[in-house]
Amino acid sequence: KFGPGVLVRTFAMAALREWVFATAFPDFAPRNVRLLQAYRNIIVTHDGWHKLHNLELAAYDSIIEEDSFRDVLVPRRAKELTSRLLSILGPWFSSGNDNLELGSWGDSSDVCGERRFRLTEIFEAALNLKASMVRSDQTFEFVIYPPETPLVNKDRPVTDEQGGESLGFTQNGDHWIAASIHLYRANASSPRNALKDALIQCRNLVKKSSEERLQSSVYTKTILLPR
Repeated sequence: KFGPGVLVRTFAMAALREWVFATAFPDFAPRNVRLLQAYRNIIVTHDGWHKLHNLELAAYDSIIEEDSFRDVLVPRRAKELTSRLLSILGPWFSSGNDNLELGSWGDSSDVCGERRFRLTEIFEAALNLKASMVRSDQTFEFVIYPPETPLVNKDRPVTDEQGGESLGFTQNGDHWIAASIHLYRANASSPRNALKDALIQCRNLVKKSSEERLQSSVYTKTILLPR
């Protein structure tokens, strides 16, 4: 029913959500380090929640802005995810004699190189976006829509992959809505844990019902793809 381009884009969207946005990337906090835990407890107890929270933000900012993160770690991770996706997609597009690891799919080296380059670009942008979003006191949702879901009138809803409905968008016959990103205000822990709330929460992807999405989203960005 759908052409190769639509299938690749749809699988790529799913990979972005599961391999990037739903992960703890970038998580720099070591586990079970008693000295670090003691430092945090002392700061939140004597200097307050805001002091510890600001220190956590400053620490993450300093690491994310390092050249080793932006120019080494992110590109390397993007290339790894690209190879993983091409390997998974290989059986859909490759003949039995094709080298699945290379992801050639029977295409020329120029086409293969361009495909790998574009997918790596997409993963790199997503990783940088995820890194920037952990520095905000917000959670977010990445909603994927079925292939070639049309944009509809603003007063009509569109159905996502879970069967929920979201607010419609302006009609445009040249594009279809592939995904949407929604930002929400982060909620405090319950029961309240001041120390936990002051720390950076790297797993900040949430899943909302269509009603919750419409009521509580403070910002929405749609991702459109050409037909």
